[in-house]
Amino acid sequence: MAALISPPELQYTTENLLSGRRSDGRTLLQFRDVHIATGVLAQTFGSARVSCAGTDVIVGIKLETGAVDSDERLQVTVELSQSSLQSLPSDPTLSLTSHAFDLISFLYSHPQLSIIPGSKCWHMQLHIDFLAVDGGGNLHDVMSMAIRGALYDLKVPRTRPVAFMQSGAAQNKAAADEDEGEDVGMKALLKGRKGAKTQQDKQATAADFELLDYEADTGDFLKDRDTLPVTVSMYLTPKGQRPFLDATLFESFAAPTRLICIFSGGSEGDLRGLKQEIPDGCATSEPNEIPFSEIDGIVDMAADVAANLAKALNERLKDPKTKQTGVRLGPFP
Repeated sequence: MAALISPPELQYTTENLLSGRRSDGRTLLQFRDVHIATGVLAQTFGSARVSCAGTDVIVGIKLETGAVDSDERLQVTVELSQSSLQSLPSDPTLSLTSHAFDLISFLYSHPQLSIIPGSKCWHMQLHIDFLAVDGGGNLHDVMSMAIRGALYDLKVPRTRPVAFMQSGAAQNKAAADEDEGEDVGMKALLKGRKGAKTQQDKQATAADFELLDYEADTGDFLKDRDTLPVTVSMYLTPKGQRPFLDATLFESFAAPTRLICIFSGGSEGDLRGLKQEIPDGCATSEPNEIPFSEIDGIVDMAADVAANLAKALNERLKDPKTKQTGVRLGPFP
C-alpha cells in the first residue's frame, strides 16, 4: 500500500506534537467531539453508535441460549468496509477483535447471563461494524465507547427454570432405556416413580426454562452498568515519549508506540488490562520501548482520564435523548 503521509507531513506533525500543538487546536490530553446514540438497531438486545471525527462505528448485541461449557459463550465479529480498509495502512481487524474480547471477558461468568445453573446460559454475540474510517483514527477508543453504550443499553430477558421431581430409580431406568432405545422421557419417568419408595430417593431437576418477558423491549439491565470498562489509548511521541490522547490517523503515524489501557468505569478506576502496541502505519524509526520507570506515570495519567470519561459517558447514557436521537459528549475532558 502506498504511503498515506509524506515525509514533510510526518515531520510537521511530529514537531507539533513534541511542542504540545495539534492541527485542530486541541491540547495533547483532549478528545475530539464525540456523538453517541443507543438503541439504534431494532433486532438486537442492545446497540449503540459512536462517531468521532471520521470514525463511525455501530455495535449490536444478540443473545442466544446455549450450554454453559460451550466455547462460544462470547463471540465477537468486527467488520470494516473495503473503502475503510483502503484508508488505513494495514488491516486492524485482529487487534480490534482481541481488544473487544478483553472488554467483555468479565461477562463470561456473569450471573445475569445464567439460565439454568451449570447447564444453560445466554451466549452473547457482539457485532461491530465500522461504517466509516476517514482519517479519524483512534479506532480502539471509539469502538470501546460503542461497546460500552451497547452493553449499557442491553436488556437480558428474564427466565425461570422449569423443574420436575425425578427419582433416582427413574434416572437409572431412563438412562438404561435410552441406551436400549426403549421407554424414554415421560414414560420412563412414570415407570421409575412406581418403583420409588423413599422421599430421599427423589430430587428436583431443572429440565428447561421459560421466558417471563414477551415484549421485545423488556428485560433487566446489567447490574452495576455504570462500572462498565472504558479504554484510554495513550499515544507516545518519539524523543521523550510525550503522551497524547485521541490520535488522528496522521498523528498515529508519528507515534512509535501506544499503551492501550482498560479501566473499570467505577470511582476506583481499577486497571483491568494493559497492552503495548505499535500504531498501524507508524512511520518513525525511533525505538518504541517504554522505560519501565515511565509506565506507572503514564498509566496514572490514563486512569484520571478514564475516570472522567466514564463519568461523562454515564451522564450521557442516562439521558433519554441518547436513546432517541443521540447526544454529544463534547470535547473531552
